[in-house]
Amino acid sequence: MNTNEDETIELAERSIKNGVRQGTHGRYADAIKTFDQAAVACLKFKGAALGDFDRNSEAVKCYDAAILIYEQLAEQNSSAGLMADQAVSVMNKGWALIKLGREEEGFRCHHQALKMRRQLAADGCEWIMSDLARSLYNVGWGYLKMERFAKALPALDEASGILRSLIAAGENGHEEDLAYVLGARADSGISRIGLSIHTAERLAEPAT
Repeated sequence: MNTNEDETIELAERSIKNGVRQGTHGRYADAIKTFDQAAVACLKFKGAALGDFDRNSEAVKCYDAAILIYEQLAEQNSSAGLMADQAVSVMNKGWALIKLGREEEGFRCHHQALKMRRQLAADGCEWIMSDLARSLYNVGWGYLKMERFAKALPALDEASGILRSLIAAGENGHEEDLAYVLGARADSGISRIGLSIHTAERLAEPAT
């Protein structure tokens, strides 16, 4: 279990306790908001668990429910942490949709998550940079699958640049992510060359 998962579990447990306490003191609106925070954490983990068992249709419903709660919480009190958590659910919904064969919808989710993380980075949230690189990889991978190499390469290059900077700054744990990005970057180059050769051969064929 990673640090983010530990923190999410602690948040859920703390939110439940606080919600009960607020309710017993008559602070019902606060209790509802606090229980929503606990519920969204549970929905995220349930969605991930369902995805692990290839129950992706159910996972999408969990992520949709989580995203709706995030939107409602943001209307009450928007924060960078809330947007970052919502971006995770949007990204995971994208992967679940892709596994269901609904690739166009999944790619739209990945673009939405990228947009949210770019906004956080623009707002000075340096801690979002590794997640931004992950979103750039997801979008680049999507373009690669569609053979839109001119779009894939800049996204993958930007992702690798961010990860290299984080590693150079002494942050650990990004080496494997960088390897994935570079692997995708190499695949895109090979695929692009192969497509160019195939196109050239086709154009060179005599007309019939």
